[in-house]
Amino acid sequence: MAVLVLLTTSSALYLTWAVVLSNSLFHRVWSLSLCSLLLLTAALFSLPVSTYTPLFTVLVLLDFALCITLSPAQVLWQTKSINLSNKALKTLYPRENDYNDADSKKTLFADIIAIHGLASNPETTWESREKPQNTDSKPPLWLCDFLPHENLNARVIAFNHNTAWEANALSKSLHEYGDDLLRALRRIRQTTEEMSRPIIFIGHGFGGLITKQVKLMLPGVNAGEDTTDAFNRNVRQSSRGFVFSGTPHKGARLTAAGRIISLLGFWKGSSTSLLEVIEPRSTINEVLHEQFMKSLRGNCGTTNIVCV
Repeated sequence: MAVLVLLTTSSALYLTWAVVLSNSLFHRVWSLSLCSLLLLTAALFSLPVSTYTPLFTVLVLLDFALCITLSPAQVLWQTKSINLSNKALKTLYPRENDYNDADSKKTLFADIIAIHGLASNPETTWESREKPQNTDSKPPLWLCDFLPHENLNARVIAFNHNTAWEANALSKSLHEYGDDLLRALRRIRQTTEEMSRPIIFIGHGFGGLITKQVKLMLPGVNAGEDTTDAFNRNVRQSSRGFVFSGTPHKGARLTAAGRIISLLGFWKGSSTSLLEVIEPRSTINEVLHEQFMKSLRGNCGTTNIVCV
């Protein structure tokens, strides 16, 4: 009994810290579930068996299951991994086997940059949902199996970025994701011919927010910014179109469910920082959208934007 009293006191102190000092939803929920479980356990041992009711038994079992679910035992559960290429930007078209010889290559007139959303990768975002008849083959990928057939003569590139939040989440801001994309573009747009191509951005979900962030980071977009960076100035002048697919311009109401899921992956490194960006009435998202719309002037106006 003394051990139970000690555990209850410790949990009460933990609960007090979680409620008063900590702003972590996980610590508040877990401390509350631990305290309630200890109180229910104390009642279980102190009350006669004849007084047990089905409701009381169910409460004890549910609380016990919740404590186990939120415990470090989470690391034992398998989490779906997100496979990312080692390259920040992966050229999907043209591929090495798209032409028989170098002389037959077409002139590429544009660069299409595709940016996927949260907890995904270029394969899971852009691949067909229909399973191929041949189970050994991969589903067709829209970016390289369908889009090039539109005779766009464009280089199609996928941005590989880690936006996992259910486990192994990175502590990165939206600005840092935009900076990563600009640095990656600098590595693949080096020749005069490459820098002369217009750029079309395709953003899916959260990837659309990264697209808008990149636009705002380019020199000359906001008054007083340094415009001496020749490469970033070239990217600004070359940005000719934006396609947004399922981008939460006004926020997404699924973030409440996301918070609950993140509780189940706390010990595996889950984070809700990216979900908070797309919450309804998120200040970051609202300011980002407002500034993006104001920046659409000069060589790229609102007529160059498609939202689907």
